Amino acid sequence: MKFIRNLSRWLLSITLICSGFFKLIDPVGTSLKILEYFNAVHISLPDTLSLCFGIALAALEFTLGVCLLMRVKINLISSVTFFLIVFFTVVSFLLVIFNPIEDCGCFGNAIHLTNWQTLLKNMVLLLFAYVTYRQGEKFDRITNNSLEWVFMGFFALVGVSIGIFSYFHSQHFDFTEYQRGANLIQDTSVEPYISTFIYQLDGIEQSFDINHLPDDKWTYIETKTVENPDYEKAPDFSVLDSDGNEISESILAMNNAVVICVYKPEKFDGWDVISEYGDKITGLGGNYMVLSSRLDENVPADFSYPIHFCDYKTLITMCRSNGGAVFIKNGILCEKLTFGELPPEESVTENLLNEDEDSLVIKSRIRVRLVTVEFLVAFIVILYLMKNICRLTYRENRRPKTTKE
Repeated sequence: MKFIRNLSRWLLSITLICSGFFKLIDPVGTSLKILEYFNAVHISLPDTLSLCFGIALAALEFTLGVCLLMRVKINLISSVTFFLIVFFTVVSFLLVIFNPIEDCGCFGNAIHLTNWQTLLKNMVLLLFAYVTYRQGEKFDRITNNSLEWVFMGFFALVGVSIGIFSYFHSQHFDFTEYQRGANLIQDTSVEPYISTFIYQLDGIEQSFDINHLPDDKWTYIETKTVENPDYEKAPDFSVLDSDGNEISESILAMNNAVVICVYKPEKFDGWDVISEYGDKITGLGGNYMVLSSRLDENVPADFSYPIHFCDYKTLITMCRSNGGAVFIKNGILCEKLTFGELPPEESVTENLLNEDEDSLVIKSRIRVRLVTVEFLVAFIVILYLMKNICRLTYRENRRPKTTKE
């Protein structure tokens, strides 16, 4: 039973840590999913409240996972985890019945699950949570009660800090289709579907493609059409100018296109900042423009750069920051900057404009790998140090004191 108890705790903790972390690194995406859930039950929620709620929920999952892993406040944590998983299971059951949302968002954009897959996953987790809950008193404590509260509060603070940092800085871990290195130009040389034509001759059936059809001796039987496994659909990128003309291809053909994504112009008041940055971009030879979900709304009369229309969903997926900048070179999305990071140092802008797209993408991927390694090493080191500090403190407190005669 000890093995089953520990296995349930490990699998449950790892799942909660991953679920919370993937939500925390994309707080805007998490808030959008929260809004989907509330809209499904016809409840209107302000954007700020949904953002705070999303970060709080993700930080809770992250903290529960770490505390389960380290056996901190195990009775309390196992109880909260069990009832939380019960709630998630009920919600996933309702999703299967009514299907108001296609993707649960359990792991952010990193892992997509259907409603049936989500229900199955929660039922398995519910079994692990029940075992951990019922066996909670049999886990050994690693420290005293006060230090356990400090430990739990520390990792709750870490989780919230990750969410806040990710909101104000460009995503290092981007699992959307508009991640750095994405090719926004559709490859028309590969067809999305493959059609196979079945013919028969002397009772023998054989398959032919469209370029190698048989002669009249063969008898046509049927046509089978399947998805082409080599076909990759490019992310949607449709841009219209103020006259309604499609200008996407001309933008993607530019060598140095810098687009500002304003998906909520009614809540954007940084036009002076992006105007100043536009002067720097054009001065360095870049092509500068604004893509907005609504034209001529909240735009100052003295704003001189072109404003084009782009779908709200495309803009907020491509750049999570309202007013953030996206660098596109020959159809390749090379870099993203949040509005808070504008304007960057001039040397940064020069490098983004002067380097080719391949170099920028390679550097970006190297940076992501370094950040991943740094985070994992820091996380493991902190857990190791705190675990040993807790054990040492607990042993000192439990050591019997000697009295002088």
